Parts: sequence; C-alpha cells; structure tokens
Amino acid sequence: MAFMHNLAVIIQKYWMSCCSMLLLLILLLLPMGGAFAFVMPKATAIIPVVGNSCSVEQHEFILHMASHEQPERLTIQHQDSSSTQQQQQRQQQYLSSATPYNKDIARTLFPRYFFTLDRQAKHDNHHNHQQLLHRYPNINRPCPFTNPTSSQTSERMLRRMMENRYQSDGRTVCPNDTTFHLVSGAFGRLRHSTKRFKDKLDDDDEGGKAVIVKGITWEEEVKLNPSCRSNAIHDNKYNQIVSLHTDTNNDTTTTSDDSSNQAKVVIMTPILKLQELLQLQLQLCHYENWQKDLLPSVHVYNRILKRLGNSNGNGYNSSNSGDDAVLAWKIFQFMQSTLPESCSVVCEPNMMTYLHVIRALTMYRPGNVATELSNERPSIGASKTAILQSMEDLSTELGITMNRAIPEGASIDWFLNEAEQILGVLKGIHEERRCSSSPQGNDATMVFVQAITLILERWGKFAVTGNHSPANTPDSIQLKEYAIARARDLLCSLEDISKKYYSSSVNNIIPSSSYASVILGLSVSNKREAASQAEHILNRMIVQSKSLPSNFDTEDISTAFSACIAAYAKNNDAPNAERILFQMIDLYESKVLGDDFVPNPRAYGTCIAALAKYTPEKTVNAVANVDVQTRFPLSPTWRQRVKNADNAENILVELERLVNSEKDKGNDVEVDATPYNIAIHARVQTVRSINKKDYKNKSQFLNDEANNEDILLHAMSILDHMEYEMKINPDSYTYSILLNAWVQHARPGNEEAADKAEELLRRKIPSVDERETIWPNVKHYSSVLKAHAKTKSAGGAKKALSLLSEMERHYSNSNVISNEERYDEDTNTTYYTETRDMAKPDLFCYAIVMDAMANSRLPEAGSVSFRLLLALESKYQAGDFSMKPNTRICTAVIQSLVYSEFVGSFNDCEDAKNHSWVNNAQVAMHILKKMKASNVSPNAFTYNYIINCAAECKSDDVAEARISFEVALRAFRELRDNATDKEHHHSKPDSFTYAFMLKACSNHLPKGSSLCNKALQHTFKECCRSGHVNAAVLERLYSGLHEERFSQLTGIIPSSSFNDRPDFTLDLLNLPSSWSRNVHVKKYPFQNKNSNRRNDSKLYNS
Repeated sequence: MAFMHNLAVIIQKYWMSCCSMLLLLILLLLPMGGAFAFVMPKATAIIPVVGNSCSVEQHEFILHMASHEQPERLTIQHQDSSSTQQQQQRQQQYLSSATPYNKDIARTLFPRYFFTLDRQAKHDNHHNHQQLLHRYPNINRPCPFTNPTSSQTSERMLRRMMENRYQSDGRTVCPNDTTFHLVSGAFGRLRHSTKRFKDKLDDDDEGGKAVIVKGITWEEEVKLNPSCRSNAIHDNKYNQIVSLHTDTNNDTTTTSDDSSNQAKVVIMTPILKLQELLQLQLQLCHYENWQKDLLPSVHVYNRILKRLGNSNGNGYNSSNSGDDAVLAWKIFQFMQSTLPESCSVVCEPNMMTYLHVIRALTMYRPGNVATELSNERPSIGASKTAILQSMEDLSTELGITMNRAIPEGASIDWFLNEAEQILGVLKGIHEERRCSSSPQGNDATMVFVQAITLILERWGKFAVTGNHSPANTPDSIQLKEYAIARARDLLCSLEDISKKYYSSSVNNIIPSSSYASVILGLSVSNKREAASQAEHILNRMIVQSKSLPSNFDTEDISTAFSACIAAYAKNNDAPNAERILFQMIDLYESKVLGDDFVPNPRAYGTCIAALAKYTPEKTVNAVANVDVQTRFPLSPTWRQRVKNADNAENILVELERLVNSEKDKGNDVEVDATPYNIAIHARVQTVRSINKKDYKNKSQFLNDEANNEDILLHAMSILDHMEYEMKINPDSYTYSILLNAWVQHARPGNEEAADKAEELLRRKIPSVDERETIWPNVKHYSSVLKAHAKTKSAGGAKKALSLLSEMERHYSNSNVISNEERYDEDTNTTYYTETRDMAKPDLFCYAIVMDAMANSRLPEAGSVSFRLLLALESKYQAGDFSMKPNTRICTAVIQSLVYSEFVGSFNDCEDAKNHSWVNNAQVAMHILKKMKASNVSPNAFTYNYIINCAAECKSDDVAEARISFEVALRAFRELRDNATDKEHHHSKPDSFTYAFMLKACSNHLPKGSSLCNKALQHTFKECCRSGHVNAAVLERLYSGLHEERFSQLTGIIPSSSFNDRPDFTLDLLNLPSSWSRNVHVKKYPFQNKNSNRRNDSKLYNS
C-alpha cells in the first residue's frame, strides 16, 4: 500500500512531464507509419490496433473477408503456383506498412464481424482460411448497407492517409490495393436496386413493416485542395490526387486558399463513388510509377461492371441503360490496354469480368447517343451534377492508349456483336478449363452458360422490338431475321452443352426464358417455316419441363405457347393456332406442369384474332410464297366470315372457362376487353352491305335489313355479357366498333339505327378514371352525329343539333386537366389549348351537323348553319385557334343555304352598313369573301354550291334575279380562272359546275330569249371543250332550250321516261367521246366491255 501511495504521489507531481514525454513519443512515431488514432471531421476517433498476435495469413484473411462486397457465386481467377513466395513477401510488406491502417478501416466498417474473425483467428492459430470458415459456419459477411455513413467515414480515413503521405513528402505509409478494396467494398455494399425487405430504418417506422428501399443517394460536398507545404518537391501531384473535383468552369486550378470558391454540393450514388475511387487509385498508381502493390485488382473493376450490368445500375437513371453499357465497354477496353513502358495490361480480366461486361452490353437501350458518348456522366439533378472524368480523359492523363472507340451512331446490334466477340474469348477459357480437368471446370461452364443465355435472350427481344427503324425496310427485315437465326443457334449451343456435361434427368442448365425468347423471335419472322420451327422448339421445351418441372418457370411456358400461336396467326394458319391453343388447355387441365401453370389470356386473344380474319385460300397462298408482305390478296367470303365469328366466340367461351376455373381456386386472371373486342368486330363483319337501289323487291330488302339489325343486336349482347356478367369494363374501342356498325346501318328512312347509336353513347363506364380516359370522346360523338346525318331527315338534323348543344354544355361545365402549348402558322402566334375531362366538340362535329342541316331541307337550315359559323368565328377570335373555320365548314354552310329560306341581314357584316342582303346568294358570296380574307382556300365544291345557291334563289323581281345571276356568273368565272392558276390548281370546274351554271341561266334569264339561249349554248360548248358532259348537264341544257335547238346542238332526240323526264344516260354513248373524257364513272353492265366510253352513274338530283 505504501508503494502504491508513493507511486501516486510521483505521478501527481510529475504529471505534466509525463504528458509531455508521451506527446513527444507519439510525434516521433508518427512518420514511422505506426498505428494511430484518426481524428477527422464528421467522424469519431478510431481506437488503435494493439498487438499483432495474429499471423500474416490470418491478418490477410480478415482483411480479405471484410473487403469483399458479396460472395460471387462463380469467382474464377488465374492462379500462379510459382509466385507463392513472392506473395508471402508482399503480404509481409503490407503487414508492416498499411495493414494496421487497413484493420482500422475494416473495424470501422464491420466492428462486430471484424472482432469475431479476429478472436477466432487468435484462438485457432493452426487453422487455415477454409478450415476456419468450415469450423465456424455462422460467420457470415455483413449484409448490404442502407446508410452510407460508415462508408463515407472509411473514405475520409483513406484520404487522410494520402494527405499525411503528401505532407510528409512520401515518408508516411502509402495506401495499397487492400485499402482501396476496403473502401470501395463498403460503397459496393450499399443497396442499388429496388427490393422489398423487412427492416426498421428510423425510430418512427413501424418495426417489421415491409419497406421498399430504392437506390441509395446522398448529398456530398466536393473536396477542395488541401493546404500545400512550402517548397514541396512532390510536384503537387498529391495535391491533384486528393482533390478529385475542381471547378470545371474555370481554367485555373481551385485551391483552398481561394476563399471565394465554395465547395460544390453534388448528389452521389454508389456507382459514381466506385468510379471516383477507381480513378483516385489509378491516379495514385500513375504518380507512384505503377507499383504492382497499388494496381487495382480485378475485383474492383468487377464491382463496377456488376452494377453497370444491372438494369438500374446508376440508381438515378434506370430507364437509360445506354450509358451503363457504353461505360462498361470503355472500362473493359481500359482494362485490356497496356501500361506505360510495360508489356502488361492494366488488369487481367477473369471470367466474371467477361460475364459482367456481356450483361451490361445486352442491357443496352438506344437513347441519346450524344449523351452516351459524351465526356461527362449524365446529370443527376437539376442543379446538382457529379463531375467525373471520362475514360478517354482518364486514359490520356495516365498515358494509357485505348485502342478502340465506339463508332458514332452505334445501335443495339453493334453492342450485341461486341458481346458475341467477348463470348468467343469466354468460350476459349471454358474449353481450356474443361480440357485441363480443372476443378473449376463446372464453374466455368456455368459462367459460359450464363453469358450465352444473356446474349440469346437479347437477340430474341431485339427481333421483336427492333432497332427503332422503319419495320418494313429490307435492311430492318434482314437484321431481324439475323437476330432470330443467332438466337436459334445459341439455343442449340446451350442444348449441346447440356447434353455433353450434364444429365437431363438430373439437371437442366437451360432456363425456360431462353426457349421463350427464341419462340418470341420466331413469332415475328417473315419466313414461312418460322411457325413450324417455333412449334418444334416448344415441344422440346415441354419435354424438358415435364422431366424437370421445378427448373422451368410456368410463365415462360405460357409465353412460349402464346408466341407459337402468334407465329401461326401471322401466317393466317388459324387451324394450327387453334390446335396449339387446345394443346395448352389440355396441359392446364391435366396439371402435368403443376398447379402454377396457367395459360396466358393473351394467347386466347391471338387465336380469336386469327380465327376472325381466317380465309382458307390464304393458307395455300402463304405456303406458296416466302415473303409475308406479298401474301393474302383475298378476303373471306360472307359464309366464311360467319364461320369465323362463330369460332371466335367459341374460343371466347374457353377463355371464360379459364377465368371461372381460376376464380374458384381463389386466383384472379386479368382479362381485358381486347378478346371481346375482336369477337364483337368479327360478328359485326358478318353484316351484309346492302343498297336499296340494287333491290327490285322491297320485301327482300327489308328482310336483309332486319337480318343485319339482328347481327348488330347479337354483337350488343356480347357487350352486355362482358360488362354485366363477366365484370370486364369495355374500353373506348369496344364502343367505337359498335357505334360505327350502327352508323353503317343508318340510312334515309331508318332512324332507329341512329337512335340505337345514341343510346349506346349514353352508357356509362363506372371504373374509368375521367382524368385518364375521356368518355365519351369526340370520336364517339362524331359517330352518332354522322348516324343522324345519314338519315337525311328533319328529325335527324334536329337530334344532331341537340347532341352538339349537349356537348358544348358539358364541356363548358367540365374541369380543366392540363394546358398544351401549340403554334399557329397562319398568325405566327403561340396559344394554349385546354384539356378537360369531357369531350370538346371539334370542327368535324360542326361540319357533320351542318351537313345534316343541308340534307334535311329544313327552312331554318341556312340560318342555323350560319349561326354555327358565327359561333366558331367567335371562339377563334377569343383565342381558341383550333376552332378556326376551314374550307369544309364554310362549304357546308353554303350548302345549307341552297334550299333554306332567306337568312336575312346580320349586323356583324361589314357591308351591312351600306345595303341589306336580299337573298342567300349574297350571303354565300359574303362567306366566300371572308374565306379569302382569313386565308382559307375555297375548293370546287365551295364554288359549285355558291352557283347552285344562286340558281335556287328564284324570284319574280328582275333586280333580285339579276343579283343572283351575277353571283353565279362571278363564282363560275373565278373557278374557271383558278384552273389555270398554279396556286389554285386543285379548284377546277367539273360536271356539277356546268350543270349548276346551266341551271342558273335557265332560272334567272328569260326563257326562250336570245340572251338565255346564247348563255346556255356558250356554257355547253365550254363544257364540251373541257370534257365534262354527263347526263345531268344534258338534262339542264334540255330544260333551258327548246327541243329543236337542243337536238341541233347535241344531235340527240330526247325520249320521255316513266316520269316524263328525259333520261340521257344511254344517249351519252352516241356523243363524241372527247365531250365526256373527264367524267370518271363506272361502266354499266349494258356497256360494251371494249368500249372506252364513260358516263355518269349518279345523276344530279336537283
């Protein structure tokens, strides 16, 4: 006790001296590279390593286990047994220099795991690495991190080592490959893919709750240059290494002395950090004269390539896999480049390197090639960008020459061909391992098989998706067939390897997705034997799946069946497509492939589509021709269409059986409206095309019309069954098919079809989100409006006008979803169009209503159409440039003025101040003037309806008749002059022009007067010269001239028809052929087949 008391007194007395001596001792040991505590910003102090009781081998084993990211299943490296002594010496050098620092970093990253291994290594000094792991199987590698804090701490420790070595002019310890391996391994463990797992991230989160963790990102300040020592002899090289990021916008190097330059904050991801550490290590190697102990190992490159090979390797931009493939290819080329002043390569790739590069190349997606080949990585955020050197700039700085570069405009096939070249190298390594009976032969085979599978499946997908080029060009077709052939050849290679090295009864190395990819490629082939080849591969797949059902994915088998059915459907071989479908149904019902096998509903839809358009003659034609594009010139007959519709509905019944069967098991089979749409369309195609003029028996016509209506009602019953019994929501196309069918069925005198169409329009779809799908859309409304217009009745016109008013009312009360910017070329202005949750009536809807008004012969038709035109002009002037009246709108308004009552005066017209209109002819001419003022080009129909409108303005007032005739004559002359004008060459007089002009002469000039006869004769002679004489022209000429003058002018003796009106159809055959050379009509049956004469099959109905 006295001794302890005296010792305490001495320590208390000489306390300050002891502290000074201890501090001096630490300062002396600092340059010698001893272990010391790191005190760093944003990091806690690290306890130094005490003692080195472990052997060199155990230290290296601990660091090796801690530094690796995740145990790769197939890690195959080249080993040299003659270098054992050199390896031990290098390990001793590591232990005496950087090993204590590496152990501190490892303990910082994995404290529990590190001390467990360290303790076991001390107690089991006689065990080697594998024996230690075998004896303690519970020692597992650390799980992936979800927080980058410890990884950032290890990086700061690495940079502090480099800073100390820099400030001591190279007299302190230099980080070695293991140091970088530990730090990069820590960042490599960060999660990089979206994965559902149970974890408790924060204290606020519920324990055990499934959390979706996406790619980890963090904000990081760019490191600035550290302060330099005075009179440094190191050429500022470590100053450049430690400061990875500089201000690239300035030409001068940024230093910490520049207080104006603040640290830039960037968003960092694990893959970017791994590239940053690799560049840092390579720059260190360059300034240390490429010492072998500093060179990055193949695992460092593989860690980056593995991430690049994933579909979302960069985390922040998973949709653009083109950048990842390009970067992986450049890193691979860099690895194979030669070191400066040496014959060795930068890093010798192993089999896993080849596999990761192939995976990255096969994941290539075409994007912005300029971005992919640029010198900077893509932007991560709007204002936060990670600045990394490109591989080209890095190799130039290091003095390494990369021999190859990616050609400009490289496409998917180029990357796949590069992957095939790498596969050839991998094949040589595989054969070498197998021939030498290496214990790693099986692992090499599995790596080789994985590489073949990746390329095979990408070739199959490429054949389906294409290269974003026109699909029907000869080059694209040839490339597609090449892709299919390569996929088939690679599948045969896999089968050969499986037969040679593996027993099919024990193991199958060919994944089911490989079979499915090849069959999918064959489904889009243009060759006639593709369908039979697809079926042959499908049968081989089924045989393998029956022997080893656990190794095959049932979804891939279902996809393969669908693709095989599509291959037969492409050749119009519906019977074989139906046979494959029932083969799939038999496998499902027999449960040979297990309970998980469920047929794909898409296969049923494909078969229904093939049966709906099947023609037996086409199958013979398909076998006889190789090119699919020249096939199928025939169309199915009416009886065949009926049979096709019945077969399609039978397959639809089989699909419903599948749905009900899975529903009884508690499984939901997603079936959309597509197969029902095809069946409805097939049934609608059985409607006969009838024309009342072709029927002599009225009862037969009504009977056929009733049959067509029954067919449409049957199609409607399929819709009811789908919506109310099967609970499948119909889509927009479902209603479009039925609405168009009712439109085709509508005719004058049959307003019931139009009413059925409107009734269908008003049906609701409860599950449709109005913000995603507008129901009913404008096409549905226009179909119903067209059905009402086809009735050509007053009731149909009024219903169409009412429906248009309802559209306007609903649209004005709807909600705005979005605004779209557009550009008007006429006014050179930018405007915005609103998108609402209700259909907006467009110009086509207005034109249909105006046509309905014109054909209705209502007295107020012209007034209603003109007011609609004014409404459109008001919308256009209010800023809705999409509602600018066009040629069709103005022509429809003029047409509605022909047979309606006088519109009257309107105060908005410019000439209304000077005088008032007296008839509709002046209104029509006013519309023509407004068209020209608005840069709307009138066509021949516009002028024809103006002439006809003026001709119909009959009046006993001579002055009014003169005004109407002047309007007709002015319009006739303008149209005739446009025929020779290059700007208006599309507006030329036709047969209707001359018929309407003859009508105007007869109605407004005194009949029998010399003026009237002269005008009629002059107009007819001009018609003969232009070659537009038809029956309507002769009829109008006959109504204005006396019979003798008519006979003298034409040489035709008119003969009375049943209704006492002359019929000049047959008389056209006796006229000179040059008079009707420009009248394009079909020949009548009574015409001579060898005759070149043509006549008008559609007489003008005045």
